[in-house]
Amino acid sequence: MLPFRATSLEVCEQILAPLGGPRGFLPARAVSQALHKAASGLLDQSLEMRLCHADWALRLRTLRVILKLLGKSSSKVPRPAFPVIALLEDDDGRVREEAANALGKLVREGCEDAVEAIACRLAHADMFVRTAAAGALVAVAGNSASLRRFATQAVQKQLQHSAAGVRATAVGALGKLKGFGVDMTLIECVNDVDASVRHASLRALQTVGCKGQGSAVGAVAARLGDVEAAVRQAAASTLALIADRGEVPGNVLRLLTLGLEDDAWTVRKACAEALGKLAPRSDLGILSCLQACSTSDEEHSLVKRSASEALARLSDSSEVGGERKKK
Repeated sequence: MLPFRATSLEVCEQILAPLGGPRGFLPARAVSQALHKAASGLLDQSLEMRLCHADWALRLRTLRVILKLLGKSSSKVPRPAFPVIALLEDDDGRVREEAANALGKLVREGCEDAVEAIACRLAHADMFVRTAAAGALVAVAGNSASLRRFATQAVQKQLQHSAAGVRATAVGALGKLKGFGVDMTLIECVNDVDASVRHASLRALQTVGCKGQGSAVGAVAARLGDVEAAVRQAAASTLALIADRGEVPGNVLRLLTLGLEDDAWTVRKACAEALGKLAPRSDLGILSCLQACSTSDEEHSLVKRSASEALARLSDSSEVGGERKKK
């Protein structure tokens, strides 16, 4: 305990002066212990001033001090989150990442205005700022169901943005938020006019728990004919994860088989892997195509390997529904 009871901003400033050094937490903790409850705002003000410092290392250490003080504090009143939200636009990536993680602990129930402020950064022109904002929203959403719902709604608003990069970041965030009808929203985004959004939507569908959902399987299968190879590859990989062997429509299997002749070897590889997980073991036509793919001298080595592995999987009677039986 420090030998004084002063509660002025000048005192806070004097004690926090060593914050730029490696032992910055010690003086900050001393202030927290020494000041009366009425002076907690002065401590916050002193720390916030350092969040705007020109030195990125000082900004980073200040963020870490705030989190440590938060863990030590017995007060249920959250520290101000908006100065930290502003750091999502910081020039330094390390500061942005630390700010995103910090917001997961600073933003609590009833702080919907803070969630809205974070979600607004999803529309930022800088891709790295958008990524930091998405990470912050996911961290905040883990604190309660109501915050997750509000964060999901805030992200969905950005799907109407004119910039494809903003929409792609939004669907990526939805894939991590999950729940509250996110899967249906992503299914719609699979048909976005921009390839980057379609690709991000397909990747997001892999994580939201829509396995065996007919509408999702149909929407994803349609992207096997996309003009962009990366989207076709993502579609095949997504089908392998969300569809079930024995329940895949015949037209989807035909599209995957046709994918073995795609111009892009990455698409052929993804289709071979998907067929290994989804094709009926008795379909001689698919087995013949995989066999030809695995033995072709002109085929890419990785595609040949995937086709061989698919054939081995299809001939393995110890697998049921694409998964190996547990012994």
